[in-house]
Amino acid sequence: MPYGYGGSRGGFDLFSAGTVAVLAVALGIVGGILLYTLFLNKNNEGKFSGFAGWLYEFLNFKKMLAEMLLKITYLMAACIVTLFSLFVILPSNFLYSIFVLVFGNVILRLGYEFSLVILIICRNTTEINNKTKGDASERIETVTNRVTPVREQRVEGGIWVCSRCAKKNSANDMFCGGCGNHK
Repeated sequence: MPYGYGGSRGGFDLFSAGTVAVLAVALGIVGGILLYTLFLNKNNEGKFSGFAGWLYEFLNFKKMLAEMLLKITYLMAACIVTLFSLFVILPSNFLYSIFVLVFGNVILRLGYEFSLVILIICRNTTEINNKTKGDASERIETVTNRVTPVREQRVEGGIWVCSRCAKKNSANDMFCGGCGNHK
């Protein structure tokens, strides 16, 4: 039967669908690994512009779509709840319709606000992390320079010598003029 539905000619074959699925999974794994190692490498940060730059930020999750999608789905869900309460429930039960109209939209809004708050916290944490990224080593260095072991100050004829930098200071000076070390 050359044009029938039961044969493998031109029709859907479960074996070929399984083969295609296995091939798609294998190519997807290899492609994902290659994209991650070659394109999303930390060394490539800031190297791309235009569409490639946007794609780099998108694939590194620096550009989030979830906030926009949550807002759109909230508007659609609010319209559905409102229309449902007005056109489906209102003709049969007025009080129940008002209840669904008010409390349905309030509960919906609270759920979406909670989701957006989580996303905003994530975005703000990322911004704070990016702003403090380069400063961490400087802060650690500054703090370690301030911490000095307590040693006796050498005093010679009204002049004390700093235990950290060996600069001579006046006896009236409370801090070293060279490094700021306390007397």
